[in-house]
Amino acid sequence: MIDVLTQSTAEEECVSLGAHLASFETPEEATEIKNLVLSAPLFSDDLSTFWSSSQESWIGLSKTSNGAWKWSDSTEVDFTNLPDGTSVSGASCVSMNISGVWQPNECSSTIPSFICKRSAQSTA
Repeated sequence: MIDVLTQSTAEEECVSLGAHLASFETPEEATEIKNLVLSAPLFSDDLSTFWSSSQESWIGLSKTSNGAWKWSDSTEVDFTNLPDGTSVSGASCVSMNISGVWQPNECSSTIPSFICKRSAQSTA
């Protein structure tokens, strides 16, 4: 059975791993992480079939009560990859599909996958 999670539950899972839901500072980083997820050893043919172009994974972008976008790790929002003309009315959280396209969703929506990102640790 596959668990389905709200964005806040997915964030809690990431925090338990010492990470946050993924944030992206540039379009190139978003593409790099999407490609990294697709090339991961656990990303088997079965999972690839499951996570088809219509399937989504939670990322850490959400709207605040004043309508501004924020990342769950407090990184500044420099860009979004929401399709042009996408209505975000009523949707306050964002997921990403296998093609790297971001989709607005209700935060209470349940999605079976999520992408965590851990900040780099200094090695001083």
